[in-house]
Amino acid sequence: MTETLRENKEFFKNQIDNSIGHVKDMLKNIDSYFLGEDLIENLEKCKKDFLEKYTMEILLSENHTQWVDAQIAKLQDIVRKTKEYIILVKTELTDNLDIQTLKAFIDVLPDGALETKKKIQKIIELFENLEKEFKNPNANVKVIKQYLNNFPKDLCNIKYYKKMQQYAEILNTIEKCTFDNPSDIEILKKYLKEVPSEYHGIIRKIKQKLLEQKTFEVKKQIEVEQIFKEENLKVTKKEEMLEKIEAIFGKLKNINLKLAEEKKQLIQEAKETDDILRVELIFEDLKFSYIKARTIYIQTEVLKNDLKMYETFAEEVGMKSEFNDLMQMDILHKEAVDDFIKMLLDRKRQIMEQEIRKVSVDKFIRKIRELGYSVVEEGLMERLSKGEIVEIRTPFGEDYILRIKYENDGIKIMFVRYVEDEGSLSEYEKHKDISIAKKWCSDYDKIKQLLSQEGIVIEDKQRIEPEMRFYYLKKEKMEYAKRHQNIKSNDIQHRQRSV
Repeated sequence: MTETLRENKEFFKNQIDNSIGHVKDMLKNIDSYFLGEDLIENLEKCKKDFLEKYTMEILLSENHTQWVDAQIAKLQDIVRKTKEYIILVKTELTDNLDIQTLKAFIDVLPDGALETKKKIQKIIELFENLEKEFKNPNANVKVIKQYLNNFPKDLCNIKYYKKMQQYAEILNTIEKCTFDNPSDIEILKKYLKEVPSEYHGIIRKIKQKLLEQKTFEVKKQIEVEQIFKEENLKVTKKEEMLEKIEAIFGKLKNINLKLAEEKKQLIQEAKETDDILRVELIFEDLKFSYIKARTIYIQTEVLKNDLKMYETFAEEVGMKSEFNDLMQMDILHKEAVDDFIKMLLDRKRQIMEQEIRKVSVDKFIRKIRELGYSVVEEGLMERLSKGEIVEIRTPFGEDYILRIKYENDGIKIMFVRYVEDEGSLSEYEKHKDISIAKKWCSDYDKIKQLLSQEGIVIEDKQRIEPEMRFYYLKKEKMEYAKRHQNIKSNDIQHRQRSV
């Protein structure tokens, strides 16, 4: 049993390593802050935990199969979640990365990838702190720059970072403004138009700086600017919404071009309308469509990655066409993939069983020939594979025959005697037939013993002893079988001569 435990562990280890290998392939040539080494380390840890828990006690348990199935299913679920996370990151890691996307990363991230989770939480915290500081009436440019300096290098190209950097420079310019240059007031008024109204910290500092001039003209200008800002708030908001719409439309095109084409008219409508509520509704519609399409896209990509594990099997069993059809589909469902894999494994098992049976029959035939049984090997295996009955002459007389046929659960062997009329046989002849059949049984047991020494075990699923029942067949069937065999032989010889 110790050897069985070792072999089982080796089998499960290879199976899990194969799954982990596919995840590693997905991470090749991708360098991202959000795809840390702990994703693979987490899978390796799960594998180690499983192999350590798989003990002799589990092997001998009545619930062995259920326990293994549950543990493997749990591990494969973590593998699948890891794949989903990797595809989500690859899909979303554009220059439009925002805090909602980062939170989606956290939701999809598999349990156990703690370092990656900490990294994402750190970036979310930076986003939130920047927003908080810019909205603070006492916004501090030094604190803001400290937050910006904490951004990892591969996130310094996203639009959000660049926008925050721009606002930080505006804040820095405001604080250094001395009004020595007449254009300073114009610059501040320009900032007042550009900066979103929710960033109270910047807006307040601009106004404070302008009020430092303590002139009626400046105060009046501020009031005029405030009115202007209120009048143009809708325009600014629309521009922000259009930017979001373009960003999400671009991501939709990357994963579902057909759906993006269907939504194209909405983009044009959003650009042309002055109704800000309509623009917001278009954005929400696009956002909902994208999230739904992204879910289907990730599911499809994960299923295709799972399918790749079976590509070699599909070629071996003649199902490559079905495999290619699934791989080319835009949307894949788990049920379709599961059905294909089940069919594939069933076909593979059948082929393996046929190969094992063929080896067994080959050796079986060789052994009975050594014992004096007459075997015509030409086309024998082909006829057996087609489900035909093959007859073998025995050393007990031409009427005594072995009939062999492939059945679903193995090989059926019958020892028969051809007679003119079973009813006309005397008791003496019947006893003699039983004695001869017992000689065959003895030969059969010898063959089983010899084959077992070569590692081939023949299992008797149903064995009927001669004294229980002896099989007789009418001689007319024998004559038909001979004629059929002669036709086969002549056909083969004719084809050989034609070549």
